[in-house]
Amino acid sequence: AAVRDAAHGATDFSWLRAGDRVLLKVMCNSPNPYPATTHPGSVTEMARLLRERGARVWVGDQSGVQFVHHTRAGTRGSTRANFRNNGLEAAALAGGAEIACFEEAGYDAYFAGEAPSGSHFRGDILLPQIVREVDHIVYLPRVSKHVLAGTTLALKGAVGWLREDSRRELHREGATFLEKCADINGCREIRERLRLVLSVGTQVQTSFGPDEGHVATPEVGLVIASE
Repeated sequence: AAVRDAAHGATDFSWLRAGDRVLLKVMCNSPNPYPATTHPGSVTEMARLLRERGARVWVGDQSGVQFVHHTRAGTRGSTRANFRNNGLEAAALAGGAEIACFEEAGYDAYFAGEAPSGSHFRGDILLPQIVREVDHIVYLPRVSKHVLAGTTLALKGAVGWLREDSRRELHREGATFLEKCADINGCREIRERLRLVLSVGTQVQTSFGPDEGHVATPEVGLVIASE
């Protein structure tokens, strides 16, 4: 109920038409359960809410390089296996959504995003083709500490879009790490499709991150949403 109330409080869904394609961009960075990854309940409820309005829904991400190493020479690890282990696959299926693991489309199934002016990336920001194949994007981040980014919400979650070579550049120069996270979200193809960001904070990863750390459970959890 809190997920639905927060979503309806943030948007009237006037952007959504029956038959539209919606991608729920989750944080499936590892096989570890919430709050190391997205809250499964937010995935199920958002998928149901969107499908009730006639949408076709995907739940997608590509895990971090320590779990999925994806190059032209081949792939080690599996985002789909991580979806299964952290509970997000079951959550997506319960909501009637399909799973999209970006590396499974192949190394050439990416395109150079139209980066914002003054981008801190020296090379192209390489995004998966599914970004251009859907009509709308909804971010479902978690609340966590991160050893490079500090405290992360939705902006940092955009790293999951990137192909391996773009991810390497993102991490290569730490001084502009945060700016580059913003640059990914600033790509026209993402910016023009992003409709809603919804995060569940019933648990918070308060140290280290992104994949593990101390977990705090507040007395009152929050569900936060914004367009």
